[in-house]
Amino acid sequence: MRLQGAKPGKYYLLASNSTCSKATTTITIEQQPNLINIGGTTKVITNASCGLNNGSIQVVLQNPVNPPVSYKWTDQDGKTLNAIGLLLTDLSEGTYNIFGIDANTCEILLASYQLERTPVLRIEQASLALIADKCNRQVGSIMGLKVSGGTLPLSYKWINELGETKGTSLDLQNIDEGSYTLEITDAMGCRLTTSHDIANTSEAIERPILSNVQLCGPGKVNISVNDVVKGSTYQLYNDEEASTPLASSQSGNFTVAVDQSRSYYVSQLIGNCESPRTMVKVTIGLSALSISNAISPNNDQINDNWQIKSIDQYPKAMVQIFNRMGTRVFESVGYKTPFDGTINGNPLPNGVYYYFIDFGSDCGIIKGSLTIIR
Repeated sequence: MRLQGAKPGKYYLLASNSTCSKATTTITIEQQPNLINIGGTTKVITNASCGLNNGSIQVVLQNPVNPPVSYKWTDQDGKTLNAIGLLLTDLSEGTYNIFGIDANTCEILLASYQLERTPVLRIEQASLALIADKCNRQVGSIMGLKVSGGTLPLSYKWINELGETKGTSLDLQNIDEGSYTLEITDAMGCRLTTSHDIANTSEAIERPILSNVQLCGPGKVNISVNDVVKGSTYQLYNDEEASTPLASSQSGNFTVAVDQSRSYYVSQLIGNCESPRTMVKVTIGLSALSISNAISPNNDQINDNWQIKSIDQYPKAMVQIFNRMGTRVFESVGYKTPFDGTINGNPLPNGVYYYFIDFGSDCGIIKGSLTIIR
């Protein structure tokens, strides 16, 4: 006969039949001593992440005196798990228990551990701003994305269609037209991607402003853009319909050799957007000059000043006016302030005066008479 599953204590076997019964001597079942002494433990818990059941618990015994013969893991529902020794893997969030089993197959609870789940990576696009490139100048951008979840730190990598890395922060700037993919990776290796397209737009470019040029004779001439725009390129063309420029310049200055009067055309180029072309007349000789021979300075806004058409093309020209006695009554270099028939603010008498215009070059000196009529 056998007694199983009994607790420690004293037991009697009572034998009986229809006429009598007899008890055996006392049988004592003693409590076996605990054969497990693990000292202390440390653990390494890796929470579940990336939306997977990939958590783990690694237990390390510290200075064990009598370590268990084997181990058993259970979940929070008491279900025995398939595990090897002190390592439990492929876990979701929850509570996990580890038991030690001694040589007598006795079990003792060693520890319970709580495992969490890291929130999955998520991209919020409510504030997303896609800025198109303009004229292929690489001024496009992808801004305003927000990322939540994952295990810090997070890393970012923007890749274009050619597989080239274009940025390593959440915002991407200074890009041209194309498709861009953001790869987000957290400290656990979890990844999330999102792709966005950037368009290219054109914009109207203002035509450049230039002044016509006057030469005294054949030779080299400098054609210059007024108020150069930084970052622009200027194109010099032979005519208004030419497809290929004669020259390009970021400074807006061109030097060309001319042997006869003609016109050139200049455009402003920003990225791949080009402005309409501005015509520049290059005149050889003084034919462009037109000099008035009389003024009537009576403040009626008509012919009050002495007009010299195209004198602005000769910024170094010396203009002088003398009365009939040879006294100089006016002098100007470049003629920026026209003669108004006065000297030191006082009106000059009516009559004939004489002018001399010295161009200081091969053009020589032009002289003639000027009449003041009031």
